[in-house]
Amino acid sequence: MRFSIYMNPQTRGPEQDVEVLEDNIRQVRRVNDAGFAGVVLTEHHFSEYNTYGYNVQMAAYLAGLLQPGTRFLLAAVIPPLHDPMRLAQELNLLDIVTRGNAIVGLGSGGSPVEFAGLGRLPKDRYEDLGQTVDVMKRAMLKDKADPPLVWRTRYGGGTLYTRLMPTAYHRAMPPFAKAVMNDEAARDAGEEGLYLFSGRTTLEETVRRQEMYQEGLRRSRLEPEEIEDRLDWSFVQKQVIVAGSDDEARSEAFSRIRLLNEFHAGLQARMQGVEQADQLKTLATLADTERETFFKKAFIAGTPETVRAEFQRYANAGVRHMALWFHFGFMTAVEADRSLDLFLNEVYPKLAPEGEK
Repeated sequence: MRFSIYMNPQTRGPEQDVEVLEDNIRQVRRVNDAGFAGVVLTEHHFSEYNTYGYNVQMAAYLAGLLQPGTRFLLAAVIPPLHDPMRLAQELNLLDIVTRGNAIVGLGSGGSPVEFAGLGRLPKDRYEDLGQTVDVMKRAMLKDKADPPLVWRTRYGGGTLYTRLMPTAYHRAMPPFAKAVMNDEAARDAGEEGLYLFSGRTTLEETVRRQEMYQEGLRRSRLEPEEIEDRLDWSFVQKQVIVAGSDDEARSEAFSRIRLLNEFHAGLQARMQGVEQADQLKTLATLADTERETFFKKAFIAGTPETVRAEFQRYANAGVRHMALWFHFGFMTAVEADRSLDLFLNEVYPKLAPEGEK
């Protein structure tokens, strides 16, 4: 089993932004030096749910700091929030600066506060996703000798007379992934030859979803070595807390869930009048029993022995790659490092592949 670090830090206000970002960059460099194979980056705007905002920019910055061969997994880029031509250029440039080690997840998004801030309507996100991705890929594939590419989306349009610059790293475009929330979507991702990004599932749900994904991969046009690479780098994401006792780790997890509950409740209160804000299901709307289910699906928490055994269960079930989130729920650097120290010192050495220890 290989590991990537999941970077999506929350902040309480502008006075914390720089410190939170510096703490997370330090953690990313630390685990990368210890042998973590990749870094997973998200896209969120204006909500204080992700301090750095745009994953493409953050990945490009980190590419110059991390070990050669580190994979950068964007989970996900939200095309409905972007101009397709600029997004195509940015993704190709990222593919070059990472030397072909970027995997780009594409998602529809849906946060009303983020869509409102960028002048978009969440009700149109699925149609806008299709339009934007279609234009983006056609631009990436266009040769300068081809006829002009006339394009239009809901929010703009233009004509590409020459070619997109730059091209990707020795190819037309970077590889793409799909972030999924159900088994059918996992099978579709396989059939389309995409990498699979998944999270908030029990082990049993994870195994079933991976079986569906592999069924789809067998129907794809990929070569066997390409299928193996999809299986190697598709990931399951978990929030991780390692503590002195299982009870302490569980208590810490529910404390973070409560803080995120308060955060989401405050965010919803500020979204009065924002279109579709009332349809956004967040931790603030979860009942106590649902929070217990959330804990079981989203977290791996306990003593080093408990956490190591749980990861071993995933490895034994055939899971090859997991994305681990250590800094979340408005943690301080000391709080996040406490868990990370235990993981790196007492859990990771017994789980990492031989080449990554």
